[in-house]
Amino acid sequence: MSQTPSQPCPNPVPTPSRPVVRYFGGKWRLADRIIECFPKHHVYVEPFGGAASVLLRKEPAVVEVYNDLNDDIVNLFQVLRDPYKCVKLQDLLRLTPYAREEWSRSFESKDNISDVEHARRTIVTYSMSYSGARANKKSSAAFRTNSSGHNRLADLFQNHIEDFTGFCNRLKGVIIEKSDYQKVCMAHDSTRTLIYFDPPYPKTTRTKATGRYKYELLSIDEHRELFEFANGLKSMVIVSSYDSPEYREWYGAAGWEMKSFKAVSNAAKKGACLRDEVIWINPHAQRMNAQLKLFES
Repeated sequence: MSQTPSQPCPNPVPTPSRPVVRYFGGKWRLADRIIECFPKHHVYVEPFGGAASVLLRKEPAVVEVYNDLNDDIVNLFQVLRDPYKCVKLQDLLRLTPYAREEWSRSFESKDNISDVEHARRTIVTYSMSYSGARANKKSSAAFRTNSSGHNRLADLFQNHIEDFTGFCNRLKGVIIEKSDYQKVCMAHDSTRTLIYFDPPYPKTTRTKATGRYKYELLSIDEHRELFEFANGLKSMVIVSSYDSPEYREWYGAAGWEMKSFKAVSNAAKKGACLRDEVIWINPHAQRMNAQLKLFES
């Protein structure tokens, strides 16, 4: 195969219909409802970026920052943002069969491979695993197949490759970081900034307490630290989570507004269930939303 892709990503392109990867805790289905709660902003930051499902669905801001500690996902977004690497990734994935052997090989060491091959293996891991589940080892995931739907899954895998052109186009201009969430937020903290936190769910709220994230907030104390940090920012801030008594105590007492949505959780291999997803909106974001409604009335 030629090492130089034939063409860059065209512009304009259709909006992708699916997330980049099937990511535990991803907000693709809820993105529109979350975005409806966003105040106007100049800078947009996602400190726990994950699959960037909200960022990819919202209108671009003047400055946008994606951050995550997961090197597999960060590398994937860096490849997708580059038009020529994105096309090369698509070429490689079109030659990749939907097969258990490919899935198993995707967990092998990423040392001494190109960033594009690293991205290909990441797509294979998440696309061919149940619920996109992945911590940092093969034992935490299971190959996604069934006797009645295997061919359909293979079709979905190949069809999804065509969405990458849209991801490439949307990621142009997005700053991609791999850093501590507090450091990234402080670098962009201002009254014109909107920070959307989508941290790992508190373990006490999950149907299974086992790890599903490569990097966790391991204790309720770390979630408390997140609240205290977020509550001290000048920015407009929105925090996603499952409903929990601790979050109600912390955020509610500090004047944050809670909104609740019914959402389907696919965390388990055995099937889906309905959960209460909530977002917490800080007082500054509430004021900006109220001003917008006043101007529109």
